[in-house]
Amino acid sequence: MTAAAVMFGACSKDGDDNPQAEKECRVTTLGASAMYDGNTAFEYDSQSRIVKITANDGGDDYVADFTYQSSKITVKEYYDGELDAEYEFTLNGSGLITSATGDYGGDKTFTYDNDYLSRFTVEYDHGTSNVNITYSNGNLTQVNIDNSFDSSDSRTIAYDTGKSYQPFTSYFAEPFGDVSFWGVEYALYETGYFGKLPTNRIASADNATLSYETGSDGKATRIKVDAYEGYSSYNAAVGYQCD
Repeated sequence: MTAAAVMFGACSKDGDDNPQAEKECRVTTLGASAMYDGNTAFEYDSQSRIVKITANDGGDDYVADFTYQSSKITVKEYYDGELDAEYEFTLNGSGLITSATGDYGGDKTFTYDNDYLSRFTVEYDHGTSNVNITYSNGNLTQVNIDNSFDSSDSRTIAYDTGKSYQPFTSYFAEPFGDVSFWGVEYALYETGYFGKLPTNRIASADNATLSYETGSDGKATRIKVDAYEGYSSYNAAVGYQCD
C-alpha cells in the first residue's frame, strides 16, 4: 500500500499534439475546517507520507509530527511548542492501521473488509463505542455508532457520482462523527492508512451540504460547507503542490 496511490489525483494539461506527462498533486494547504479553526499546512516526505501538520488552532500554534516505521506510526502533537499528546498506530502487513493507543481516553481497534474500513471499536474507561460502516458503489454511505454509555448515533453521507473524490473532504464532512476520530487520524485516513477512500465527491453529510469551486484543471480550489443553524459552516481554500 502506498500513500500516493490512494490519496492524490493526477494533474495534466490538455493538448492533442503534445500531451503532457501527468503529475501527482498533494494537498498542502487548507483553510479553516472542522479539525482546526485556522489555516492548515501539510508537509510530505519523498514517499508522499504526511510528516508534519501546522495550524493556528484556537489561537495557539499547533504542530503534529509523524514518524513512520514498518509496523507503526507515531504522532506527537504540540501547542505553542509544548508536547500536548502522543499517539501510536499499529500497522498490519498491508500497511493498514489495526489499533491505536494514546491520549484519546480509550484504545481503538480497526477491522477491514476488502481493504475498506468496516468497523472500529473504542474502549473507554466508562464504556465502549462500536462504529459500523456501510459502503455502496465504493462510497462510504452510512456510519452507525453504538455507545454502551450513551445514546447511539448515525451519519448518512451522499455523493455526486459524476465527480471523483476530493482529497481532504473528511476534514469537513467528518464521516466518522464524534468518536474521538481526530485531525491526525483523518490525515492518515486521507493518505490511505485506514483503507480505501470513497470513489466519488461528497455532496452532503447529515446536517451539512458541501460544494466546490474548481480551477481549469478540474481540481477543487475551495471547499464550502453550508450547515444547518447551530452547526459550523466553512469556506476553505485548497492549495496543492504538483510534481
